[in-house]
Amino acid sequence: RAIPQPRWCGAATARSGGELPAPGQCPTDGPWKSLDGPWKQKAFEDLRARALDPMRIDQGPRNFCGPAAFLHVLATVDPGSYLRVGQGVLCDGKLPHADVKAKKTFLETIGVTTGIFDERVDFDTGLAAADWVPEAVLRQSLNTWAPPTKRWTGSQLTLPRHMEKWFAEILPTVEVTRYVGVWRLTGWLLGGRAPKVSSWAQGVIAKVQEGRAVAALLIGTLHTARKGLVPRHWVTLVAAEDGDCFIHSYGRYIKAPCTALQRATWVAYVATPPAPPSGCRALCGHVEKLAHKASQDFPSTRGSGPVQGGW
Repeated sequence: RAIPQPRWCGAATARSGGELPAPGQCPTDGPWKSLDGPWKQKAFEDLRARALDPMRIDQGPRNFCGPAAFLHVLATVDPGSYLRVGQGVLCDGKLPHADVKAKKTFLETIGVTTGIFDERVDFDTGLAAADWVPEAVLRQSLNTWAPPTKRWTGSQLTLPRHMEKWFAEILPTVEVTRYVGVWRLTGWLLGGRAPKVSSWAQGVIAKVQEGRAVAALLIGTLHTARKGLVPRHWVTLVAAEDGDCFIHSYGRYIKAPCTALQRATWVAYVATPPAPPSGCRALCGHVEKLAHKASQDFPSTRGSGPVQGGW
């Protein structure tokens, strides 16, 4: 029998390539030592492909699930802003609110290590430049001790207060609500007091199910035998239907029971743009393919797994 699409798919605005600008060009060589010529052109083409289908956004082997989740939200709710951010970091090493090229961490300043602009993009990183460059720049913009290079894995991690800062500075026109797990401590790590995930059905799932919002979630493990006692991974909640939630992680969508996702969530940032997130054609196609899979199926095929990787 035919697999029904989520209710919100039919009403969503389909995204077409004509709505997005063509791959850009940089007026100068830019700050990336290994990213020029065909490599840079491919990065622009890959950025546009991700704006058309945000599922392609990937953290690869790095602990960049925080930046990847934020960029996935950005590409879903405002693909034009996603492309502008991508062009800014590729051409100039700049975010809308910060010149990251001019920023050095403490270990860079004293000469202990080199920074992200010296890494060999697409060679050392194990990740496409269209993903690695904006993810590394987002982390570098907030790091003070060490750069988020291959050597300094701890500097690749994202805390909730970092996610909140990116939303405030890069998506200021989008309403963002934070929810904190009801049994979790709400101190420095989680960014203070916030509504509880106990209001999940009203505050998070309902908006996502109606296609009015997407959410970045800091979760533990989704396996039902465990309780997600340690926050370890950022994912994006993109769809919900009949008790099933669809999350984005490691460049793909995964289906999980909403009850398991609620139990595993430490912090949720729900982004509600003024208009419904555009470009659902690709997302609905992916969700339709997942709809027939068993709800308990949590695939794990790369590294430590899409729901157990570093955060």
